[in-house]
Amino acid sequence: MPVRLGLPLVANFAAESGGGVSLKSELGVGTTVSIWLPIVVPEREKKGTKPAESETSGSARARVLLVEDEPLVGRFVARTLERVGFEVAVLDSADEACARLQSAEKFDLVLTDIGLPGHMDGVDLARWIARERAEIAVLISSGLGGRVSRWISSAWSSRNHTTPAR
Repeated sequence: MPVRLGLPLVANFAAESGGGVSLKSELGVGTTVSIWLPIVVPEREKKGTKPAESETSGSARARVLLVEDEPLVGRFVARTLERVGFEVAVLDSADEACARLQSAEKFDLVLTDIGLPGHMDGVDLARWIARERAEIAVLISSGLGGRVSRWISSAWSSRNHTTPAR
């Protein structure tokens, strides 16, 4: 399945990051999309110092279960997390994640996309983890932009609706 992020999302991301997007299209030749992002240099690199021990150990070695069905996105996120010291396992469905989390294997964080194949989406997975493995933190992400926060709030509260007992 192709990644369908869309030009509006790319333009919004670039603008929010302090950059921009330019398009150049020529009939019969094609279109070139250029994304301009600012260069960010970590403070320690500006000062020429090495990372502190606390930045490369302890919580930075936490185990992350990444649940992402788009292989390109999954590889990019996993590599990014590994570069900063996390140990990452990647699965492509919430169903697989539940099966893996039912083992004795320890994870500190589950990072999940919302839209996933199978019987459960990312919100369903987060609810399952809250109920069955509450010691694991969950971070839900999506390439859908700002509309997602309203959807997550609505989906989470409607699926976890409870009526007070009398």
